[in-house]
Amino acid sequence: MAILETLISGKIADGMTRTKFDPRKEVLGLGFANVASGLFGGLPATAALARTSLNVKSGADDKISATISSLAVAVISIILLPYFQYLPLSVVASILIYVAINMVKAEHFHNLYRFDKKSFYIALVVAVITIFWDPIVGIAFGAVVALLLFISRLAQASAEVSINDLEHKLVSRTHISEVTIIEQKDTTIVYRFAGQLMYINAQAHRSAIAQLNGSSRLIILSLRNLYYIDIDGAETLAEIIDDIKSHKKEVAISGVNSFTSAVLHQRSWYKELEKQGRVFETTTEALKKLKSK
Repeated sequence: MAILETLISGKIADGMTRTKFDPRKEVLGLGFANVASGLFGGLPATAALARTSLNVKSGADDKISATISSLAVAVISIILLPYFQYLPLSVVASILIYVAINMVKAEHFHNLYRFDKKSFYIALVVAVITIFWDPIVGIAFGAVVALLLFISRLAQASAEVSINDLEHKLVSRTHISEVTIIEQKDTTIVYRFAGQLMYINAQAHRSAIAQLNGSSRLIILSLRNLYYIDIDGAETLAEIIDDIKSHKKEVAISGVNSFTSAVLHQRSWYKELEKQGRVFETTTEALKKLKSK
């Protein structure tokens, strides 16, 4: 939770000051601070949304402001704390409400509603939980729901499908989600993976390619835009190739890049495809050479 609040504070400060914070340095500093706090029996340290906003609104434009704030807190805690008991809570509440209102930008929520309604509704629920229950619970809820939505998006197959005729001339090109039934017979299909191929989305790619087996004569699996593949992804790729062969179709691989070569070159099925001349540097090369065959 300390990490989440620190990163959110940095994001808010960036929006208010038009700057760019370094998440790695912030988290590293937070880690050292919590180690020191733990050694001396202190509470966990974290950035604070309200204090960050108030600091910026007060005109602070340098990291030394955080040092001044720390020294001021130390002086108040050691010397002036007995006098602060006379400060009316209504005054403290009004300061916090003023700071909180200035942290919320209507334009941001307007953009969320226009372009990402799921995030908009999550933000509203988090706001309600924060106000009527607890900020920590609100942040935890928002983080968990956002993570689940992110995983759901990752689990979907992202690829481009090109359909070529008998002369390997391009007939159509579309996203895999828009492919329904391919009418042309004896086509050559180029399936271009995009993003990553791993455990969470591998079966989605396998199912997507399975629907292309019906009318195709040759399927070329292009890995040019694949920037990550894990062991599960490599195993599923082998299963995809077996599925294609089981339908009496030809299969080839093109565009193996530096991100995927280390994993694939260890696989026996990949070495076998290389021996068969079914691995090509580019899709264009694959289309030309397979056409000549």
